[in-house]
Amino acid sequence: MIPEQKATIRKQLLQLRSSLPLSTRQQAEGELITHLLVNDKWQQATNIASYAAMKGEVDLTYLHQQAWQQQKHLFLPVLMHTQLRFAPYTLDSKFRSNQYNIIEPCVAEEEYKTAAQLDLLLIPLVGFDAQGNRLGMGKGYFDLTLAPLMNLPKRPFLMGVAFACQQVPQLPIDEWDIPLDAIVTEQGVLQVIRSPH
Repeated sequence: MIPEQKATIRKQLLQLRSSLPLSTRQQAEGELITHLLVNDKWQQATNIASYAAMKGEVDLTYLHQQAWQQQKHLFLPVLMHTQLRFAPYTLDSKFRSNQYNIIEPCVAEEEYKTAAQLDLLLIPLVGFDAQGNRLGMGKGYFDLTLAPLMNLPKRPFLMGVAFACQQVPQLPIDEWDIPLDAIVTEQGVLQVIRSPH
């Protein structure tokens, strides 16, 4: 039943996100980026994975400009088989589109980093709850990429990026779903408090 539940919630939240007026969206994006820039996880990070916004995702273009000014190294996800690698993203990057029409930097594979080599991952969300569960587009690439990291002594900080209206009381979860460490919205950074199992 969980896939059907997720599909229903995904459809509702995508409609909600796409219906946000442009002025509301732009104001929210500005506030969200302001919260991110003062967050200690951002300030301490050197190697940061972000994303190229599509289909109404929070646009982080201004944040990317700030990152370059702060001498941080930015990366964008590149799809390799069932997992993601992260390609350097600079002001001079050239792009190609993958099979989902998501842009990826054109660089040699030896320049890619794995998720384990990054300090901070900014992950676009379709939906989230206060427990740090995330709803993505349903392909599972982030979960497959992040699963091997979860038992490492040092791993990147996982921060979801969304508008506040994308929060739901509780998401249905599968055992392979990887939870987030925090979520940033225009209302601030929500630190996830996990209940001990």
